[in-house]
Amino acid sequence: MSEPLPKKQKKSDGNLDLVNKSVLLAASDVDKWIEERRKNWPTKSRIAEKAKEQQTYGTARPLTNGDSKSNSNSSNPTSSGVNRVDNSTSKSRNSNGRKKPVCKYFLNGKCVHGAKCRFSHDVDPKNTNGTEPAQPKLNIYKRYEPPVKSSLFVKLMHTDHDAEDETLLDFVEYLYSHKKI
Repeated sequence: MSEPLPKKQKKSDGNLDLVNKSVLLAASDVDKWIEERRKNWPTKSRIAEKAKEQQTYGTARPLTNGDSKSNSNSSNPTSSGVNRVDNSTSKSRNSNGRKKPVCKYFLNGKCVHGAKCRFSHDVDPKNTNGTEPAQPKLNIYKRYEPPVKSSLFVKLMHTDHDAEDETLLDFVEYLYSHKKI
């Protein structure tokens, strides 16, 4: 029996002329990205620096992934991105600072979840149904309305009625043309 032939392997002589230019650019972009990540990697010293910055600026809010870049780039304490929320509306806001939508079951008086409900149970006094006040509807007339879908029988009856109407109109026209009417 013959032994299987070894697969031919391309020899890499270090010549990059045969490699696609976009591959080389992508590789350099990846290298740049890795270097940037290494610079911003959270080491113990960087974490300690962030904690000191928070204490010096008086921010009690912990940094999230989205805030870390904006706060590390800004040296101005007023632009630190601290989110100030009213105490009265803090219950109806979620962790992102957005208002929670009003629970539709609570509005109907049938919310089973109670305090554990992920939607807001606070109703605005000026807006009792939890939605925007309704604007008066304007009648906008359409130029063309497509016909209502009907059954085959109804369509056949319409064609029969149209044919009868045509014969009656022809008859009336005949009487008028012969001055019998």
